[in-house]
Amino acid sequence: MCVGEGGTMRMPMERTLLLPQARREENAAAQEQREPDGVREAAAACFCTPLAVYAIFATVVLFASNAWRLAQAEPGVQWCVCGTHRACVDNGPTRAAHLQRIQELLKFWWVSDLHIDLDYSAHVVPETPWLVCREFDQQRHTRSSGRGPGHQAFALGRVNCDPPLALFESQLLAMHAEDPNPSAIFLTGDVIAHFIASRSRAAQTLREVAAAISRKFPSTRVFVALGNVDMQLAGDESDDSALPLQFEFLASIFHSVGWLHTRDMQHTFATGGYYKADLDASLSVISINTNLMLKRQQADAGSNRAQLARQMLLWIEHQALRAQLEGRRLLLLGHAAPGAKTQLANWYEEYTTQFSDLSARFRGVFIMHLFGDFTEAVELRMLWDNSSQDAHVSSGVLIHPGLTPRRPAAPGSNPSFKQILYSRDQRVIMDSITWVMNLQAASFASMTGAGPHLDTWERQPSIRERFGLASLHSDELEALFMQLRSNVSTLERFYRVAWSRFITNHDFTSDLCDMRFTAAGPRLKCYADPTGLFRGLSESQAEPKR
Repeated sequence: MCVGEGGTMRMPMERTLLLPQARREENAAAQEQREPDGVREAAAACFCTPLAVYAIFATVVLFASNAWRLAQAEPGVQWCVCGTHRACVDNGPTRAAHLQRIQELLKFWWVSDLHIDLDYSAHVVPETPWLVCREFDQQRHTRSSGRGPGHQAFALGRVNCDPPLALFESQLLAMHAEDPNPSAIFLTGDVIAHFIASRSRAAQTLREVAAAISRKFPSTRVFVALGNVDMQLAGDESDDSALPLQFEFLASIFHSVGWLHTRDMQHTFATGGYYKADLDASLSVISINTNLMLKRQQADAGSNRAQLARQMLLWIEHQALRAQLEGRRLLLLGHAAPGAKTQLANWYEEYTTQFSDLSARFRGVFIMHLFGDFTEAVELRMLWDNSSQDAHVSSGVLIHPGLTPRRPAAPGSNPSFKQILYSRDQRVIMDSITWVMNLQAASFASMTGAGPHLDTWERQPSIRERFGLASLHSDELEALFMQLRSNVSTLERFYRVAWSRFITNHDFTSDLCDMRFTAAGPRLKCYADPTGLFRGLSESQAEPKR
């Protein structure tokens, strides 16, 4: 309970159970402003007590009464926010202005690196070099007639394997419960599972993913960046001469599932896999094709790939100049980020330099760069303007951990999704919030019959909440970098959240199989099908009785 001036009792907003979406928006808005106009500190006059200490009857009566008064917004009545500000705010004009600021936020869901495997089998142990849980012919990389499904411990996926569609549907369910009406959904590449040689199977994956999104978010626009594995849809991407036709084919596929909404988007995507679209009167999104930049793709100066890369960079410069003249902001989407991937250069150095220079020249126009293809522990990077002796951050870079737990180059990554908050008023990205599924916990729930549920997806502290930033503006990010390199506690806090996303490179059944079997034959058989270890396990038997 909160007690305002004059002893008036008010329900704390963070405890409100009615209208959870409205509650979340108001709490988020309290953090969007360091000290909104009309808010005055009243810590002495406003305090919170856990609801558990009150009788159930009194709680219900007071809850209903105060929820009704908040909804009526009576002028002159004060309401308390017990949380970040612990302040009492006047209803009437001040509250109206406060709620108006909430409405100035655009909220985007961001997913990445789905790698959905329609042929996923919980029965198959992931083995190198393929690292997939699929019954398949290693020569053709296609599904073969194999064994039946295994136990249900890995119904949503397992470490070192691309996941089934069920994991993505669980993710969409959690996203919809949190915010069913986002401004848009961003998907930064790699919808397709690894090692699928059948183009028809890859196309079916794309259609089923698009259909799953439409079922939960039927009226929400989806903006997609082309991933390197997505190129399987069009054939062999190493065939340089076929690239123009491949992009035309990809444009037709993406358009057929509703991901290219305008003729201009279709035209530039068919040209080189990139496009621009308006999100709002003040904000546009640019989706670029980072496959053209990747150092892993060999390309000489005269190749189609190199020519398309230079053409795309000129197009990005043109879009930035146009946005600058129109007073718009640009949010850039891509799959593979510039800089290091497992400590090796990801892009050709020429393209990295040009891209960084563009970000520096149009500082304030590019408000954030969003990339997938995550393999490192740190998801936040920065682009710097090094044109003067004192270098400054020109723009932030966020790298998405993604959905798939298949991470052969890094510790296994728990599935995740993000929400990006944009302030129309300040024209800046305000925050990035991550939800993570503990994949091992989901496996335990499946084994005991509880099954996965919304609570499986856990909200982590946002970047602003962790470090007390006003926004994710380049100046704020630069100040954070200075703190990270000079303050050990800040650095530890930064990594503590990063580490929480990771699991080991093997799942818990491997540990139990190692405990039970020493000989290679039985141990490998246990890895492949540990059903016998858990036969008869129920929720009541999950922990030994003491």
